[in-house]
Amino acid sequence: MKTARILLLLLPGTAFADPADHYENFIRQIQVDSGLEWDVTVGPEGQCLSEEGVGPDGSNFELWSVHIDTANDYLLDEQYVSSFLPNAQIAITSADPYSLIPRTRVDQPFTVSILVSGLDDGTSGIPPDEIPEAAKKVGFLREGMVYPAGSHTGEGSGITPSVISEGFIETNGQTVLDYPITALSGPDLTELEGEEIFTVSSLASFGSDASVLDSKRIQIWPIASGSLSGLDPNTRYLELPPIGVTLHNLYPSSATYVRAYHGAPDPAPTESFMLLGSYVLVNDSVPQERSLTIDEIDEYFIKEGPYTLEIIHETPFGVDLLQQFYPLQVDRTIEMKASLFSDE
Repeated sequence: MKTARILLLLLPGTAFADPADHYENFIRQIQVDSGLEWDVTVGPEGQCLSEEGVGPDGSNFELWSVHIDTANDYLLDEQYVSSFLPNAQIAITSADPYSLIPRTRVDQPFTVSILVSGLDDGTSGIPPDEIPEAAKKVGFLREGMVYPAGSHTGEGSGITPSVISEGFIETNGQTVLDYPITALSGPDLTELEGEEIFTVSSLASFGSDASVLDSKRIQIWPIASGSLSGLDPNTRYLELPPIGVTLHNLYPSSATYVRAYHGAPDPAPTESFMLLGSYVLVNDSVPQERSLTIDEIDEYFIKEGPYTLEIIHETPFGVDLLQQFYPLQVDRTIEMKASLFSDE
């Protein structure tokens, strides 16, 4: 039996009977494992220490009031107290520092850290065969939910998260779980939106149900894509036409733009420039769509010859190339047409 004594705080808001009306109040402690009972007389409000420690399986505390004249007794309140109080805290991190709700992209890793305390560590003095399972471990559950098409949330959808994995944590301290990619699945992973939920719960024990100690979620967002339109690689342009830009699933924290440089595609061009009117900054909680038109940009294409156009997408995870167009052929030849006349 655990020897620590439990402090009972009797709050003024509890329905105690007034002693002036000839009532006597007491707290009854019942050991769950042995069934033994103790009664402790208490005042109408205040606090007292339990007469006995809480047993391995916990104790039930009942607050009674007895009318002295009639001997009628009334059960005013009751509370189960466990001898072990496990606790858990979950933290989820990714390369995205967004603080409101952890988030990441479908192709990116994330980490779940779980700090557990209060489990029996062998120093309680209780024989191992008398320690309940609820004092030895906590439950761990990983669930996932794919959002409905066209929605950036699962709330109100009626979708129930599905179990990905479950198990137990049996030691105090920090458990770190590194996931290289989300476990959510769908017909096209690049388009997938959803969330994963991680929950740590105490186990059911005598007199108490299982309860959630902590639960956290991480939102999973899709991979962006983009396209350029209005250009023909087989045409030499004396004057550049308007260029259409379509951007899909821009990451909630991102910067996207079209850059150009003279020559063939290069993974690290040294003299690139951003096309005016192509810059899109997103600072939101959900992915974004954008469509825009870039025109009146001839002055930036000074040299004659082929150019490369690229849609660049910058996120907390790095720089992505959404689309590449080559060649954009620019013609800067000046043609002079004249007639030669003679007076002869």
